[in-house]
Amino acid sequence: MIIGVMVAAVIVILRTLADTTIYLPEDIENMVGITVLGQIPDINSADDNYAYWTVTEEGAAKNEKE
Repeated sequence: MIIGVMVAAVIVILRTLADTTIYLPEDIENMVGITVLGQIPDINSADDNYAYWTVTEEGAAKNEKE
């Protein structure tokens, strides 16, 4: 059982180290050395409760219900 736990721990550590997914804009800044100018907002809405995203004159994204 102890050997199984050790093997599982090694597998979890190797999978974590092999993950190259970019999660935050700061990750891009640290890896590449450039500033992120914009990003796509995360839109989580159900089909029956759809909301439109618009850009205001100030450049901010605004969520408006239909």
